[in-house]
Amino acid sequence: MINRFTANGIRIENGGSNVIEGNFIGTDVNGTADFGNSGNGIFIVDGANNTIGGMTPAARNVISGNNVSGIQIIGMGNVVHGNYIGTDITGSTDLGNSQSGVVIISGTNTVGGTTAGARNIISGNNLYGVLLLSGATGNVVQGSYIGTDVSGTADLGNGVNGVRVAFGTNNTIGGTA
Repeated sequence: MINRFTANGIRIENGGSNVIEGNFIGTDVNGTADFGNSGNGIFIVDGANNTIGGMTPAARNVISGNNVSGIQIIGMGNVVHGNYIGTDITGSTDLGNSQSGVVIISGTNTVGGTTAGARNIISGNNLYGVLLLSGATGNVVQGSYIGTDVSGTADLGNGVNGVRVAFGTNNTIGGTA
């Protein structure tokens, strides 16, 4: 349980090949109540090849209730998969982050994947599910449920857009796999 910090819950700066898994970031110990950090849940600054989440339920992070965004990334080769971002531990109740679920400021990264285990639930956030900014180039966003509950059938929409590309280039949203 990583909550109620006056800045970010977790900050990786100039670090690489770290793994963040199995945490409640911005929630209580049960993953059901908003105990958000004042900043982002996770902030990667100039980090490379870090992994947030994993392919099994035990590796899942619940990243919700934070006062900025769930995850912000400046870096290359980072992977975000298997997490609940903006929901409670069940993936069916809105515990949104105050801004966006995932923000990629710059770099080439992956959100989700082609298997069910890689699926993120990115829902209930007050602004965007996923926001790719001008320095975001060549990112892949696929296989995640954005704006729905864990079943993919109930509405847990993000406040503004599911995915927004704001001047980013050569990014892939979705895919055939």
